[in-house]
Amino acid sequence: MWGRLMRLNIAEDVWSTGDIMKLLFHMGSHKTGTTSLQSYLSEIAPQLSETGILYPRPKTEIPPHSILLSGLMPEDDLPRIVRFSGSEDQRKARKTRALEVLRKLVQRSPEATLLLSSEEFFTPIPEQGLSTFKQELMDAGISSFSFIAYLRRPSAFYVSWLQQVLKASFLPPKIAPPPYEEIFTPYLKVFGEKAVQLRLYPEVWPQGDDTVQDFFREVLGRGDLAQHRAGRPKVNQSLSAESIALMQSYRFAFLREQQGRYTSDSRSLGVALTRLEAEAKTTKIQLKQNITRYIDLNIEALLWVRDHLSFVTPDVDYSHLEQTAEALETPSDLRELIDIEPEAYRVLAQKLLAQGWANSARLESRLAFGLDPKSRRRRLWLKDQIQHGYAPPNISATNI
Repeated sequence: MWGRLMRLNIAEDVWSTGDIMKLLFHMGSHKTGTTSLQSYLSEIAPQLSETGILYPRPKTEIPPHSILLSGLMPEDDLPRIVRFSGSEDQRKARKTRALEVLRKLVQRSPEATLLLSSEEFFTPIPEQGLSTFKQELMDAGISSFSFIAYLRRPSAFYVSWLQQVLKASFLPPKIAPPPYEEIFTPYLKVFGEKAVQLRLYPEVWPQGDDTVQDFFREVLGRGDLAQHRAGRPKVNQSLSAESIALMQSYRFAFLREQQGRYTSDSRSLGVALTRLEAEAKTTKIQLKQNITRYIDLNIEALLWVRDHLSFVTPDVDYSHLEQTAEALETPSDLRELIDIEPEAYRVLAQKLLAQGWANSARLESRLAFGLDPKSRRRRLWLKDQIQHGYAPPNISATNI
């Protein structure tokens, strides 16, 4: 089982601090049920506080507690969801207020466990930035630190990351395993070798758990608070291969100047695609086999996370690992990454055209009906997709 060497005393560690305020920071990783976990933590925060676990519920449109990342790394390296949440001065003021909230919580309940969650911290943060963060937390009265992250099979992570990136860009992310060494080394240096705990994302577990159930049972030691979670629909559902290809084509045709930014247009398209996928008989995203092998069997990543964080991957014979193959070039043509069913792609575009999405993609165009020039461009673009199918970004929609 993946993660067989993981430490098993996480729940005990949470409660072993006596009268010292302890921070338990859930840092993702990306696409491992983080949104569901954060939503549920917010939902039962009052009940959690009665058990000695404090989960602040910030009034913000960005993911909970992500504002704490501001100021810890160069502006251009900040995750876009943080970078575009306000000016540098606005973010600095919001972070100051957030740290003040934490300080007051510590003063009020110094014996409790403070629980924070932000997958934006699953990113390479300079050691100096994390040292600053540690000092900020200590100034707030926190003196014990633990970080928990869920990992999934690297190729599955890449598939999810591909979808996430293409919602804000028309260029796929670099073909590579997650940069574990760059992410975790600064945490180990600043917070100590035992500060980071890893768990397996429950997608491969036979009992049908989700991240919420596992987190409450194995990390917090309060599985009883999440028993009714079984069978709940997933949040932030994945798109199909054909949907993500349409999203890429749309962003190239209309949002080339908005690289790295989520927009109302792309969000509304994602909602429409999710609604229509079943009718179009779309297919689940599957990476090409050579790419899956390259990502999953990267010897440097596998050995580092095993040797430094006691985390092992299932079905991998570590004694027969070979040197990683030469780096693969990342194509802009999604057909070199994943399989795209041409007919499902055309049907999906046809259904988008038929249900009037093109006329309502922009909020400010809802009263324009078919008269807005951009709505006309969208209809022309959809007709082009229906007639010619998918084309990579250097060709798609250039004449519309």
